[in-house]
Amino acid sequence: MKKAFLLLLLSSVSLVYLVSCSSSGQQSSGGYKIEVDVKGLKRKQAYLGHYYGNETRIIDTTSVDGGRFTFQGDRALPSGIYLLVFPPSNDYLEILLDKEQHFSLKTDIRSPIKYMEVENSQENELFYEDMRYIDEVKVKLTGLREQLGKVDQQSAEGLQIQEQIQQLNADVRTYQTEVPEKYP
Repeated sequence: MKKAFLLLLLSSVSLVYLVSCSSSGQQSSGGYKIEVDVKGLKRKQAYLGHYYGNETRIIDTTSVDGGRFTFQGDRALPSGIYLLVFPPSNDYLEILLDKEQHFSLKTDIRSPIKYMEVENSQENELFYEDMRYIDEVKVKLTGLREQLGKVDQQSAEGLQIQEQIQQLNADVRTYQTEVPEKYP
């Protein structure tokens, strides 16, 4: 009798432990939970929007407290590009949703892309890394085009600037083919 009771107790404890472990993991809890902290954000409300054809649909609303807010729901959202919208000016940040729907974002309102930190979402880490890279290239290209506009395009200096522009464009093409190969 003692062995049966001990076995039953041990089985119950093991079951409770397994259930608590599986429900405490972020990915296994289902639904979505997006925690956001935007330093310097003074808004009181935020929307979670989704591109749908030519429209943007608001699918969730939450309160903002000191730049912090969380979007949370019981059902996973369809894969796609989503928006974190800050009314009334409707400034926004874009995020990607696929399988990873439990993650956090931390940034600064002064330059959200530059300061974006992502936890638990490789897709969004890569997304923001890509946007930072493209922003860097844009700044360089703008500077080179301004320089080119001030010189004779057929001069040695003009040809050198054109070569630099072509090299930057080639670098972008290389980057765009390497990223999908590196992260299939």
